[in-house]
Amino acid sequence: MPGNTSAQMYFYVDDGSAFARKCDMELMEQRTFYTTARKMLKRKLKLYTRIAMKVCDDGGRTIILHLKLN
Repeated sequence: MPGNTSAQMYFYVDDGSAFARKCDMELMEQRTFYTTARKMLKRKLKLYTRIAMKVCDDGGRTIILHLKLN
């Protein structure tokens, strides 16, 4: 199966700190999305997938923001 092609994302955050300030929240943590998965899965992923995940992490293209509501 190709996956859920209708689950598109239409937003992005360039700067987690600026985003938190604009939303009147406190940025608790900002970290890369794939780093832990890459460590856990190691050689279970295809080469292209591993490269794509690393490129996304290294370029800050996929991040997790932990925000505290004020």
